[in-house]
Amino acid sequence: MRFVATAAVAAALVACGRQASAPQAPQHARLDFTLQDLNGAPVKLASYQGRPLLINVWATYCEPCKLEIPDLVALQEKYKDTGFTVLGVSFDDTAKDLREFAAAYKMTYPVLIGTDNMRDAYETIGIPTSWFIRKDGTISHTRIGIGTREILEEQIRALF
Repeated sequence: MRFVATAAVAAALVACGRQASAPQAPQHARLDFTLQDLNGAPVKLASYQGRPLLINVWATYCEPCKLEIPDLVALQEKYKDTGFTVLGVSFDDTAKDLREFAAAYKMTYPVLIGTDNMRDAYETIGIPTSWFIRKDGTISHTRIGIGTREILEEQIRALF
């Protein structure tokens, strides 16, 4: 047993001494989608290029999403003068349901209806999921699940 423990420690020390692999090139967000807003008007995500973004995928039935929305509203308001925008994208709701929900939750940021192509491109596997996108179009951070307001704000500040 002592030999196994010693071997495990030795292996861990060797692993710690290995050189890290070269950093990967930053991944660029795909903004080549046109989605519909709550009134059916087309919104080109590319029109937000050059601005810091938070693309938040959510749904009206998602309880964690509901908990996160007030923080997203507050942070959108706090950082709006910097050009920062939250884009809320729902894949599973109708425009009518979204309009009612957005009004009830006082969502002041753009709420859009997602498409299957966008869901596949962003590899959305759970909700809520947020992509924090810098002005240069690179993804700073991806978060699955809700975060505290402090964590969200820290990730937003990293975009500038």
